[in-house]
Amino acid sequence: MRKGSKGIWLRYTRYNVIWVSVAAGYSDQVIDTARAAGAKGGTILRGKRRNSENISQHFGISMQDEQDFVLIVVPREGKSEVMSAICNMCGLHTPAHGTVFSLPVDDAIGLEE
Repeated sequence: MRKGSKGIWLRYTRYNVIWVSVAAGYSDQVIDTARAAGAKGGTILRGKRRNSENISQHFGISMQDEQDFVLIVVPREGKSEVMSAICNMCGLHTPAHGTVFSLPVDDAIGLEE
């Protein structure tokens, strides 16, 4: 941990989880792309996307499309490379209509190094 500019203690995490939301059927492409960029694998969840009408019109995404959600835990140092690769192959301007973001992971047990 280190002290931030306003006296707040910042905790550096070793891992991040990358959360990817893509149109149904593109989750394997996300996992394959992430592996090629250095990730070990991921977890796929199924769901529905629920957008505002403005977003649907702007990006051409239906309001309630079936979605695949892919969660990939990666070391913090490799996060940007994996996220960039996924955005290039499965981003908003591809047929996958993917969105990608990451969150810090406080603790992790049982991950393959």
